[in-house]
Amino acid sequence: MNSRQFTCLLVEQDGSKTKSSIATLPSERLPPGNVTIRVSYSSLNYKDALAYQGHPGIAKHLPHVPGIDAVGTVLESQSEKFKTGDSVIVTGYDLGQGTWGGWSIP
Repeated sequence: MNSRQFTCLLVEQDGSKTKSSIATLPSERLPPGNVTIRVSYSSLNYKDALAYQGHPGIAKHLPHVPGIDAVGTVLESQSEKFKTGDSVIVTGYDLGQGTWGGWSIP
């Protein structure tokens, strides 16, 4: 992974509460095994609102980036299943819950 940055909605633990903010992070902060997608379209799912609030049933690990649904193009992949340039649609399959979601901008 290179040192590119991305902007995202980041949910973090702040003492006994959670806080959400727009953050610019280095790509090294992405969890291992990620597939980076240039998101063309997303939606606002009710689970996104719960993740935004740090709901433990949705945002399973903090820090966390919500975004349950996304459509876009693969920029980088650490998975053998996807290659750069692939068009993808992701809905469910733990995106925005157990893994970082589509509310980020590479």
